[in-house]
Amino acid sequence: VESTYFPLTDSYTANLMVYGNDGEELSFRVYQEANDTELDILDHLTFEVNGIIGNDIEPVLLRTISLPEEYSLSQNYPNPFNPTTTINYELPTDANVTISVYNIMGQLVTELVSSGNMQDAGYHSVVWDGTNLSGEPVSSGVYIYSIQSNGFNYVKKMLLMK
Repeated sequence: VESTYFPLTDSYTANLMVYGNDGEELSFRVYQEANDTELDILDHLTFEVNGIIGNDIEPVLLRTISLPEEYSLSQNYPNPFNPTTTINYELPTDANVTISVYNIMGQLVTELVSSGNMQDAGYHSVVWDGTNLSGEPVSSGVYIYSIQSNGFNYVKKMLLMK
């Protein structure tokens, strides 16, 4: 459907009628022809029996996510950490991703995201619980984590304190 831009609120509206079965979930993707991009919609709508969602007076508002423009690997948080830490990363396109953790000697400790794992473009995060490939806890110390995806390689350090 074509959308209408409202400069006062800096928003777009689109009139759309869709039919579905009870409990069926509807998700959206918005294609912007002007700059040849797609926006993901954060919200989903769930159909109800004889339900009407939104109208011209009270429209349904859906929030969008803009896709990152480049690959990125953020500093883990918290850092130092105990017992878990979160690592955020960004993918501008769908891509195979590997996120690995190494000890200070350069030995692989664990793979948080396995190679060959295709992920959608967008903002992602992964949690490390301070264990190795066998699921055993590792000792306190400095660890290196890396991302590899479509030729993008980047590393950062983190500190585990027990």
